Amino acid sequence: MLFGPHKPLHPYSLRIGVVGTAEGITDYSEFVSQINKPILSTQTKYSKTKSLERKRPSFPGFEAVFNVKWPTVPEVTITLDKMELQESLANKNKILRTNGLVDMFLSKIVEFHKKEDKKLDVWFLVIPIQIYNVCKPGSWGRDISKGTQQYAERRDAGQISLGFEEYADYDDMLSRILDTATDFHHLMKARLIQEGIKTPVQLIVDRTLRFRNKDTNIKYDEYLKANLAWTQSTTLYYKLGRLPWKLGDIREGVCYIGLVFKKLPNDKKRNVCSAAQMFLHDGDGSVFRGNIGLWESEKPYEFHLDAIAAEELIGMALDDYRQKWNKYPAELFIHSKTSFNDTEWNGFLEAAKKRNATTNLVGILIKDLNELKLYRQAGGRKATTG
Repeated sequence: MLFGPHKPLHPYSLRIGVVGTAEGITDYSEFVSQINKPILSTQTKYSKTKSLERKRPSFPGFEAVFNVKWPTVPEVTITLDKMELQESLANKNKILRTNGLVDMFLSKIVEFHKKEDKKLDVWFLVIPIQIYNVCKPGSWGRDISKGTQQYAERRDAGQISLGFEEYADYDDMLSRILDTATDFHHLMKARLIQEGIKTPVQLIVDRTLRFRNKDTNIKYDEYLKANLAWTQSTTLYYKLGRLPWKLGDIREGVCYIGLVFKKLPNDKKRNVCSAAQMFLHDGDGSVFRGNIGLWESEKPYEFHLDAIAAEELIGMALDDYRQKWNKYPAELFIHSKTSFNDTEWNGFLEAAKKRNATTNLVGILIKDLNELKLYRQAGGRKATTG
């Protein structure tokens, strides 16, 4: 990234559409203004500021990195009605609430594409923190009643019908929402696909645009601001259809996989989701979601898959590589922050064996080490290291 993105765009100015409240659109413009400037990776504690450049690099500014202009004033702005937003937020049925709020944003985009000829690069949907809080897994509110669900099932089976035109909208509404999620993000992405919206869409919470933690509202330190600038910028560049970076000096026929685990929020059984990200020599890559299970070990911050989950996860990576290159990789490096146990490793090997792949599997343990070492002179002897 020192010399520009891996796949550059010619000198270009982004055409962005923004949907949000008046305050959200202002937050967007202020965010872009900051992201166009350098953000140094520093942390301040007890009135002392230190550099964290080694752990999290500073952000030079969007145009400096990508040679692309990101205007603070969007090409298109669509302002949502705040009273209408509050009415939808107050709905006690969480499925109806989420669907209503998704419709509020989505209808504006659909209407724009029907009436306007302007071509946009990306839509930004600025999500108020209230929507984030009440339209996610575990949010408060009622579900659709069993009676309503039974009516819909019997209607679909042809066993019952209200038979009145004034109830046609009710039936259509039931058909549309019964199988939908109460997660705003997931439902929005699904509805965008259903509506055939081809312009990439980025959802972002208003607090994030203010460089604040969306759960605690605590203001980010400068090093976290720099990190957010990097993640949002590279995400945007990917959505423009370009690769911002790739791993250097990768041999052909070799791929790298990083295993990650994430604890599921509000899960009393302490289930954990597993995933793998694969990097290839051409800069392309894939993300594979593995099984959800009790992968947390007795040691803190340590996770391990069982044999079946390990086999399935590496199997997906091998199949994806073969689909792209018409052969299996010669070598597959598997990275993790914890050592692999025998059960996991045997699952990895079984994935290759079942496919008759001659791929050489190599496990890599990632450790955060402090490179600074201090030595003292002991027993009156001269120090031989330093």
